[in-house]
Amino acid sequence: MAPGAVIALGTKKHQEILYLGNQQEVADNGADEIIPMAEDSIFDLSSVTKIFTCLMVLKLVELGKIELSDKIYNLDHRFINLKEVSVEDLLTFKVTLKTRQRLETLNNLEAIEKEIFEIKPSEPEGRLYSDMGAMVLKYVVENVMNDNFYRLVQIYILQPCRMNSTYINIPEDADKRIVSNNFERRIINGNFVTLDKIFKGIVSDGKTRVINSFGVQLTGHAGLFSTAGDMAKLAMALMEEKVLSIESLKKIGINRTGKMIGENDVTQFHGYLCYSKNPIEMNSEVNHFLSGNAFALGGYTGNQLTIDIENGVYVFFASNRCHNRVTNITGAAEKDYVRDGYAKWNNGKNYKYNKRYAYDRDDYVMKPAVELVLKYRCLEYILGESTMKTEKECIVRKL
Repeated sequence: MAPGAVIALGTKKHQEILYLGNQQEVADNGADEIIPMAEDSIFDLSSVTKIFTCLMVLKLVELGKIELSDKIYNLDHRFINLKEVSVEDLLTFKVTLKTRQRLETLNNLEAIEKEIFEIKPSEPEGRLYSDMGAMVLKYVVENVMNDNFYRLVQIYILQPCRMNSTYINIPEDADKRIVSNNFERRIINGNFVTLDKIFKGIVSDGKTRVINSFGVQLTGHAGLFSTAGDMAKLAMALMEEKVLSIESLKKIGINRTGKMIGENDVTQFHGYLCYSKNPIEMNSEVNHFLSGNAFALGGYTGNQLTIDIENGVYVFFASNRCHNRVTNITGAAEKDYVRDGYAKWNNGKNYKYNKRYAYDRDDYVMKPAVELVLKYRCLEYILGESTMKTEKECIVRKL
């Protein structure tokens, strides 16, 4: 499934961090070099970064700075084509946005931001989920608050949650803890493609990577690095209302877009910059044992955060699923390349193929983890808060 993983799960009172495997199998220079996973390994959160953007937008609502019904243009006049698009439209992916050119193909910040500020609504093509709404909301937050987005994230989220191992630029003394995402392999229409420049500390997302190279600190849809321990701190702090009120948090996971189509099909179920519970279990990022207020979001690099404010539980799973793996085969029959879970590369070597990563993650990790943490919560309820330890308990285990 992946070279290694760390999972943090818990309630307000009980926390466990489990880890196994390796944070690296191959060094950036291509040589075989095993580095074991650790409890404090640092992961590229990729799209899980959107949760921070969601929290910042809702924080501005609580501060009275904006309303969800506000039009984007009214909050930031640079978005000349978004006069009829609201903040809530972007939080829920109800409006599809498209730039004229792919941002990662542009070679200067002025051209990139011109594309972003001239972005237009377009007809949805298949799935509703997109990075662009979160990118726009980042600029809106900055404009309303007249401050840098990452600094605002630090003030309103990282500092109150005591997330001291969450970064955009990882310090040198933490370099050995960075999980590798390098050497992802894809077979595209018969062409063998190796992504071998995703060095440690460099984000995997192409748009973020290009924009960061011009000095922009955080893009809104990706770019943060963190540890399982820090993400557990975030989840617990949210449940303790250190960032937002419970009322605001319960709104995040409510389904805003999904509906049944006939008896056996559905549209996508989204909350605010996240997934909400889907009635078809195999299509649901949110485990079916959780409440209707629960929300979840996964990241391309192999991470997934699930928080259920109503039940008071969370699970964060982090892995390096792209590292030294074949992740995708398109335009050709898989049987031509894959046998017994391995894909044969054009150099004659066999590499593990993890196409079913999301399903395996849900079946073998997230489902049992959610069941376990709900049992902890039931025990707390049965025993009563007065009999529980007043301090938080954390258990760390290597599997």
